[in-house]
Amino acid sequence: MKKKIMFVGVFALVLGAICISTSFAAMPDANNVKEFHEGATVGCTVCHTEGNFKELNSYGNAYNDAGRNVDAVKAIDDEDSDEDGVSNYDEIKAGTNPGDATSK
Repeated sequence: MKKKIMFVGVFALVLGAICISTSFAAMPDANNVKEFHEGATVGCTVCHTEGNFKELNSYGNAYNDAGRNVDAVKAIDDEDSDEDGVSNYDEIKAGTNPGDATSK
C-alpha cells in the first residue's frame, strides 16, 4: 500500500512539473505580445489552436516565422493572419483572436 501511495505521489509531482514547465515555455511569447500591445489580454489561443497547445494557428505561425520576439509582433501587426478582414493589431486591441477567423 505504501509503495502505491508513493508511486501516485511521485507521478503527481512529475506531472505537475511537466505542466508548469509547459505553461512557462510560452510566457515569453505572451509577454512579447503584451509588451508591444500594452494592456492587451493574451492567452495561449492567441498563437495556438484551441485544445491543442502544441499546434500553432495562423497568427502563431506568422509570429514564429517573423522571429518570435517583440519585433516579430510589430512586423506582423498590419497583417491579417486569419484572413477575416481584421488586422492582427485591431484584433489584439479588441481582445479577439488574430489566429481564429471566427473571432472578429
